[in-house]
Amino acid sequence: MQALDSLRAQLLEQLPDLQPEDLVVRIRNGRVRHHYEHPEQAGNHKFSVSYELEILARDYRSAPEALLFLVAQWLSEQQPGHGAEALSFELDRLDNTTYDVIVKIKDLSQVFSPQLTAEGTLLHACPPQHLEA
Repeated sequence: MQALDSLRAQLLEQLPDLQPEDLVVRIRNGRVRHHYEHPEQAGNHKFSVSYELEILARDYRSAPEALLFLVAQWLSEQQPGHGAEALSFELDRLDNTTYDVIVKIKDLSQVFSPQLTAEGTLLHACPPQHLEA
């Protein structure tokens, strides 16, 4: 789940008012899809994960729109062709300059391709692809 690390790093780098201890990135409703090994696809052990992502920024002191923009930008890079309504958010205004913001991303997915070696199993994340309609 290296994509989560990249999102966290990008937000902390580009939002200087956001402190690491105030940023929580978590997965909700995770699912694994793995098919039995069909005789015609022997050796294909790929599996996919799908999940909802929740980002909590506590005591956030910048414009909430900046956070939403950066998450949307990350989503376009990581999940090309995502649904137009994949993002939602909740916001609690704590005072005139401070917010608690929750950003939710639904229907994220990633495919993994295991490679069996003599040393063990290596998991490779397949690159995201844009699928044309």
